Amino acid sequence: MSFAQPTNAPDTASARRRESMEASIRIVDVEQRFAPTNRPAFNALEAVNFEIGPTEFCSIVGPSGCGKSTVLNMVAGFLQPTAGRIEALGKPVTKVNTELGYVTQDSNLLPWLTTAKNIELPLKIRGYAKPERERLVAEWIELVGLEGFENSYPHQLSGGMQKRCAIARTLVYDPEVLLLDEPFGALDAITKTVLQGVLLDLWSTKPRSVLFVTHDLNEAITLSDKVVVMTKRPGTVKAIVPIDLPRPRNVYEIGSDPRFAELHHGLWSLFKSEI
Repeated sequence: MSFAQPTNAPDTASARRRESMEASIRIVDVEQRFAPTNRPAFNALEAVNFEIGPTEFCSIVGPSGCGKSTVLNMVAGFLQPTAGRIEALGKPVTKVNTELGYVTQDSNLLPWLTTAKNIELPLKIRGYAKPERERLVAEWIELVGLEGFENSYPHQLSGGMQKRCAIARTLVYDPEVLLLDEPFGALDAITKTVLQGVLLDLWSTKPRSVLFVTHDLNEAITLSDKVVVMTKRPGTVKAIVPIDLPRPRNVYEIGSDPRFAELHHGLWSLFKSEI
């Protein structure tokens, strides 16, 4: 499947802003402490520091419970850090940030809306005119390969198709930063690989900052420019590993590159002691 350049990709204001920023996301000395009512308070995160460049694809890996999803939720503005600060697109994150796009582990499609209507929803919320909504929805249905399923409801779609719809719904309004929380974790290996290719194709047509949470070291290496390795709880940054594989990347063949094996060995050496 080939992917055309999205025609809604701006080549003026937002593109210039991406190019001029030193970092799209900046996480500085962040701590997150939780105080549940039924057990003692605990620190989920401590002294977390890293940045993501304007068109950088960054993955976070770490053991379960280390705070990976918590980092995403703070960048999105769903949580405020107990200490430290988070900046997105040059501004402090103090509330839910509608300039960002967020794809969660579940597709979270509205079951009473069709594929087209689910993708259209964020455009309606943002006040796009109907002709523009229709054009963008048709364009993104083609981009993610859902032609013929425009009028299908979520229960009529496979898991992979639901994820394609969720990605289109998030990218249709052109967010400058994309957050993804294990979006392919529940899929079978073949569908997962196919959707990794879809995501890279879409990202390559219009690069943007991506923060991607995964447990899969192969996935992190395949997709990323760098990988942030987290420690076990309380989570902090153990290492930031550059991924120096050339782009564009063929998701079906990249595992045979000797450098891929070297990177995987290095990441596993960092990761295994935290399990």
